[in-house]
Amino acid sequence: MRSRERGGLGWFEHPYSLGDSFGIALGDPSMFNSSVVEAARSSWRTGGRTVLLTGRGMLAAPRVRELLDGGSLSFHEYVYKTNTSLKTSAHKLAALRDLLNAHPQLTRVNIWEDQSYLAAEITKELQEHKRRGRLLSYNVFNVVGGSSHLSADAEMRLFELLMSMSPSKYTLSPRVERTILRLDDASLAAVRALAETYAPPGWARPSDHELVLAISRLHAARGSVGDARGLTVDAVGEGRRTVVARVVGCSDWPWSDHSVPHILLAHAPFANASGRAARTITRWVELEAPVSVSGTVAHVNLNTLLGKGEKDSSNEEPL
Repeated sequence: MRSRERGGLGWFEHPYSLGDSFGIALGDPSMFNSSVVEAARSSWRTGGRTVLLTGRGMLAAPRVRELLDGGSLSFHEYVYKTNTSLKTSAHKLAALRDLLNAHPQLTRVNIWEDQSYLAAEITKELQEHKRRGRLLSYNVFNVVGGSSHLSADAEMRLFELLMSMSPSKYTLSPRVERTILRLDDASLAAVRALAETYAPPGWARPSDHELVLAISRLHAARGSVGDARGLTVDAVGEGRRTVVARVVGCSDWPWSDHSVPHILLAHAPFANASGRAARTITRWVELEAPVSVSGTVAHVNLNTLLGKGEKDSSNEEPL
């Protein structure tokens, strides 16, 4: 959703996206990463200053506090995005600078961030502060598996709710971002086993919803949605930032800009893994026993809720 009425907020920044009816329940321990929670509480107990820095806007502030209270969590400061024209990365970096300026006594900083690209940008920012002598030390922890996503059903229900609130303001526009082969459970297990074998310790693993074979970014794919396909993984590619599984048996499919059909197995902390990951591979390991995988053809990001008459800005904030 992009609208002037809500200051340009995407649907994911709307307070309703944190509602009980969309799978975000008060007191649900699965919402919280236990190690991050304990780190926050430990910092509070030992006299550190704790700050919750979020890309959510002020409209979501009451619900954020409600969720945190449900988990018995509190912070010295809560920083929300007040300038909705800023991307989340620019907002967090600016807020970090403001916090360091406001608290000159702070010389050691620990940050937990679930988005790898943001963790990388924050690391660069803190490196500069340390180089100038502003900080004595810092740590940036990329919380692997920290992000959660609305189910496709919940996402659609949220879209429909927002549309019903302002039918003259918003419209639901069908759009296919890409076509994928969504792996079945047995194939997911086989691919995860390859990741455990070949990925270096500490590297991030894609979640199940990302563990797919990207076919095309075209609006029209040659495979029909729901078609079952079987393919073969015949090699594992190892690069400086990514490990991928090479896939064969799909030469009749359109591959967009993918030079080598592949499934991303893992990526280095802070690495920005993309569909071009296979181009960075420096070593291919042929599998002695190729692995069969199967799944169904699907489209992802089929719907984007846009403010009527507005430019589609979904490339700026992924759905």
